[in-house]
Amino acid sequence: MGRAELRDEARRLDCAARNQSGQWLPAIPIAFHHHPTAPRGVDRIVVAPNVSDTSAGRFQIAGSRSKTRERRLVLEKSAKPLRTHPKAALPRKNEMESPNAIIITGASSGIGAALARRYIEDGATVGVCGRNRDRVLSVCGAAPRAIPLVFDVTDPAACETAVKNFEEEAGALDLAILNAGYHLATDAAAFDLETCKRIMEINYFGALNCLAPTIEAMKTRRRGIIAMMGSAAATIGLPNAGAYCSSKSAVARITETLRVELRAFNIDVRLITPGFVDTPLTARNEFPMPFLMPVEEAAALIERGLSSKSYEISFPRRLIWGLRLASLLPRALYFKLAERLLPSERRTD
Repeated sequence: MGRAELRDEARRLDCAARNQSGQWLPAIPIAFHHHPTAPRGVDRIVVAPNVSDTSAGRFQIAGSRSKTRERRLVLEKSAKPLRTHPKAALPRKNEMESPNAIIITGASSGIGAALARRYIEDGATVGVCGRNRDRVLSVCGAAPRAIPLVFDVTDPAACETAVKNFEEEAGALDLAILNAGYHLATDAAAFDLETCKRIMEINYFGALNCLAPTIEAMKTRRRGIIAMMGSAAATIGLPNAGAYCSSKSAVARITETLRVELRAFNIDVRLITPGFVDTPLTARNEFPMPFLMPVEEAAALIERGLSSKSYEISFPRRLIWGLRLASLLPRALYFKLAERLLPSERRTD
C-alpha cells in the first residue's frame, strides 16, 4: 500500500482526526479485520497525530503476523482542513443496524402479518400495509409503534402517499418488504385473461408501484434495504400456475437488476424465495404441497435472513434445490414429468 493509497484510506475512514477547526484530535486507534485495501498481514490502523505540527499527522499501520510491516505517512501541509471522502459517513455494505422504520406491504395476513408482528415485538416502527382496514388494524393491535396504512398497491399515487405519510410519522425508511401478492389457479384449457392480468398487476406491478417512492426516499439518504417477495414458483413453469410463476419470475429478474443498479446508492436489494407456507393464499391450493411450512417459522427465517449478508433468502432447501435441479433437466424430460401433475384425464401418456 503506497503513500497515496494510505492517504485515501485515511480520508475514507475519517481517520485524519481533525475537528471542524482543522485541529488534530487525540490519537485514535481504529481496528479492522480483513479490510480489502489493507496490506497482507495488517489487522489495524493506528492514527497517531503529530502534536507539534497541527498540519501534519503520522499514520502507523501495524500487523500482527509481521512486526516489520509498519509504515508511516506524513500528510502534506495544507491551509485547508482535510476533507472527508463523501462516502466516509455512510455505513459499510451490509452493516446497517437493526432497522427502526419498516414498511411491509401485504401485511394484513400471511407472511406479511407474521413479519409485522415480529418486528413490532422487536421495537421497530412498522408500517402495516393492506387493503382490508379491519385486518390491518387487527395486526397493529394496541402497539404504539405500529402504523396502519390502508391502500391498494395497484394504485401508484396511493403507494407514493403511503411512503410519504409513513416517513413523516416514523422518520427515514430503513427497510421495505414488498410482500403483497395474489394467486389463483390458471388453466390454459379455460384461459382467463383477466385473472392473469390481475395476478401480474398485484405481484409484479404492485411491487413496482411501491418501488418508485421507496427508491427515491432511500437514494437521497444513500441508505436502506429493499426486500422483494419472490417465490420458489419462479424457478420453473408449473402446471395450473402459469400466471403466478410468470409474475414471480418477473420479480426475481428485476430484483437482480435492482441489486446491481442501486449499489452505487448504498441501497441493499434482497430477494425472498419461499416455498409452500401455510397462509390464506396457499389454502386455496387443491394439490399436495410438499414441505409445507408454518407461517411463523417462515417469518423467523426471513427476519434472520434480512439481518445477514445473503442476497437471497430461500427455503425450504429440499424444495428449492429440487426445483432448481428440475430446471436443469432436458426440456422434453421435464415436460413429461410436469404432465404428471395434471388430472389423469388430461395426461397424454
